Amino acid sequence: MVQWCCPLCRLHKPFSTRAMLQYHLTYDHGEVKVTWAENKHRDGRQWCITLILPDYDELDDSSSDESNDDDDERRAKNEIRDETAVRAMSTSPTGSSLPSRVRDPLFLPGSDDEDSSNPVTPPQLPEVVEELSAATEELKLKHLVEESEPPEDVKPHLTSESTQERRPEPSVASRTSYRGNLPLRYPSPPPPTDPLGPAAQYPYICKAGEEESEQAPYSCRIGGPRIFDLLNDLPLDEFGVMSWAVVDREEELFEMDDVRDEDKVMLALWNRWIMLNNSSFIFNDYFKGVLKFLDKYWLIIHKAAGWRALRAFLLMMNAHHYFPMKKVLDALKYYEEKIGMNLWYREAQDEEA
Repeated sequence: MVQWCCPLCRLHKPFSTRAMLQYHLTYDHGEVKVTWAENKHRDGRQWCITLILPDYDELDDSSSDESNDDDDERRAKNEIRDETAVRAMSTSPTGSSLPSRVRDPLFLPGSDDEDSSNPVTPPQLPEVVEELSAATEELKLKHLVEESEPPEDVKPHLTSESTQERRPEPSVASRTSYRGNLPLRYPSPPPPTDPLGPAAQYPYICKAGEEESEQAPYSCRIGGPRIFDLLNDLPLDEFGVMSWAVVDREEELFEMDDVRDEDKVMLALWNRWIMLNNSSFIFNDYFKGVLKFLDKYWLIIHKAAGWRALRAFLLMMNAHHYFPMKKVLDALKYYEEKIGMNLWYREAQDEEA
């Protein structure tokens, strides 16, 4: 052959050297005996390879002999292991045989039965079987007697409370309106006991006169409705696909424990407004931006936050140097004009006068 190719297989391409071919024949065709002979001529050297293939019948006989030898060795090992196990079971660790006897009962220290040396023998197997069969017969007879008795008509005890659908009940009685002679363009004022607080009363999400209605909305929050639930009435269409970010941010605000509910409402409303008007608020006058914010959300601020929460929000912006204190007072006056705060409780004042 002209190239160093394997004469027995076609798994490899022609090898580069004779040593590589010899390595392949040695490790991949170990059952074949390979001999090399070098012949020198005038033109150069030539290598003659001789391959001696084994007899397959001899291979089968040798493999069967090896398998038989392995089976004999495995069988001998198993017999030795079985004899060792039998010896270990029939003798104690010290070499003495274990007598077959009933174990002595175990007692706790200080018990009354500790002094008794008579072992307790377990009952014989036939006696146990008879007792079990007798107990089974008694259970069968008792079951048959219970089935033979006619069942009594069991009716649930119905009350007026169980027949009606249970709904969360407000802890406060029906709400009271304090409008008086207030013009219709102004919203209803908050209770006189807290004129600077929100105008909404418990249960906040129900309108006046809907507390006893079956169609009245109610909150699923643990502990009942909260005043910031009123923000759910505001539309989210203007935020488009980013409405999820608004809801996620508001729920994060509502879970704060160190912030009043009215302040949470102010922060949530400002988050909604600044999300759409961030550029105009930064590049224009800050006070004008606050007035635009009040123009859009003054009604929900009056209903769910109140004058006190708005003042705290404006003071926070003053602390961050958005505008001076005079602008805080101007923004509060602007809000008071929108809700008609100067006209609240005029009838009560006239009666006192």
